[in-house]
Amino acid sequence: PMQNMATLDSTGAVTVIPADLNLIAWSSNKLVADKTPMAKLVKPIEKLVGKRLVFRASVSMSNPLTFTISPVSALATLDTLSQRLGLSYKVDKDQVVFY
Repeated sequence: PMQNMATLDSTGAVTVIPADLNLIAWSSNKLVADKTPMAKLVKPIEKLVGKRLVFRASVSMSNPLTFTISPVSALATLDTLSQRLGLSYKVDKDQVVFY
C-alpha cells in the first residue's frame, strides 16, 4: 500500500512495513533508513555488503541516521554511510573498516 515500505531478504521474501516505523527498508530498488539508530543499521548493511562492519572512530550507535540510496548496491551503501558519518572506509579482507 502507498506510504508503506517493504523489506526483501536474501531468500526473496518480502515483508511490508508501515512507513512510520523507524526501520531500514528496501523499496523500489532503494535502501531507506529513516531516523534509525546506527545499531539497527549495521546488521542489514553487513548482510547487503557481505562483510562485517568495523568502526575505528568515535561513532554513536544510538544516534539516528537517515538516508536513501538508489539504486541499492554495496558500493553506494558504503559511500552513503561513510559520507553521513564523516568517515573514510576501506575493505580489508572480510571487513569494511570505517575510520
